[in-house]
Amino acid sequence: MKDKILHFLLIVLLVGLVLYLPISSIMELTNKKKIQDVTIVGACEAVSLEHSINYLIPVGIDYYYFGIDEKGDAYVIQAEKKWLEKNFNTDYTAKDSNGIKITGRVKKIHDYQVSNSINDSINKMGFEENGINMPLTSECVLDTLYIKSAIVKLVDFFIFVLAALGCLVMVKKKDKCPKVIGKATLCLILAFCIISIKLLMQH
Repeated sequence: MKDKILHFLLIVLLVGLVLYLPISSIMELTNKKKIQDVTIVGACEAVSLEHSINYLIPVGIDYYYFGIDEKGDAYVIQAEKKWLEKNFNTDYTAKDSNGIKITGRVKKIHDYQVSNSINDSINKMGFEENGINMPLTSECVLDTLYIKSAIVKLVDFFIFVLAALGCLVMVKKKDKCPKVIGKATLCLILAFCIISIKLLMQH
């Protein structure tokens, strides 16, 4: 009985994860209310945090920056590793005299480690003492990588579909199933697990 309950819970969790991937990616791309355009005239690094499994297996690094717009308001921006280097001078001013226009998705921070690290950086920068306003507050970031994230989720979903098809072929053909299908299916399952863990840890 316990085994059946465990199997049922595992199936429910797996189905929930699989449904989450396409639904969340479509919502991220279509929810225009959370998409915001900002012109940044100055920026500096806020914090970079590595995600790992049990502090042993690294699965990715997130990079966060502080950006100041034309009004003097500050934003926490999640972007790629070279974003600061590509768009800003060594004195933190924008390389383009008109500023750097970015489009990002407003995302609430759920990870306590990220939240605490960003708040520590805000205190060190003295935003409150200098009267610097944060329209999105320190609880939200402007995620410029939301399109990439949505695409990765869709890719992960299709990997699962291919792995599921491979499993069905293996079950139907049994001993007659070519070894290449078994190896390919195993690789797909491993890829799905790795990508899913990375996605879940970064959200």
